[in-house]
Amino acid sequence: MALFNNKAGIASIGLGICLIIVTLFAYSQISMLQSTANALGEDKTSLQDQIAQLQTEKAALQSQITALNTQIANLQSEVAGLEDQVSSLEDQVDALTTEKTNLQSEVSELESKLFETQMTLYELDLYVTARLYRETTHKSWQWIGE
Repeated sequence: MALFNNKAGIASIGLGICLIIVTLFAYSQISMLQSTANALGEDKTSLQDQIAQLQTEKAALQSQITALNTQIANLQSEVAGLEDQVSSLEDQVDALTTEKTNLQSEVSELESKLFETQMTLYELDLYVTARLYRETTHKSWQWIGE
């Protein structure tokens, strides 16, 4: 009990207890910091793995993009060629339409000439028939009158 009667002793014990408490607290903080550091280390490793995986995926995607860009360029070239063919075919259609119109016009002219020719032949036939009839009739009148 003499220790407790002595103020310096009590202060020394109090200081020792404080040091023990501070030390225990420090150990607890160190332990917690080490756990956090370990967790961060695992997170860092996990993040590094994810970064490496994303970089690999990025390279694969860039390769796919390059391939798609090449396909697009090829398709654009094919489209340009097809547009040229379409333009050429449209020109051919226009030329054939003009030719058809011209041929229809010629057919109309020929049909008109054919009709005129048929009418002329019909008139000639009538003329010849009338003349034959008149000659035949005139001869028969001559025969009767002789």
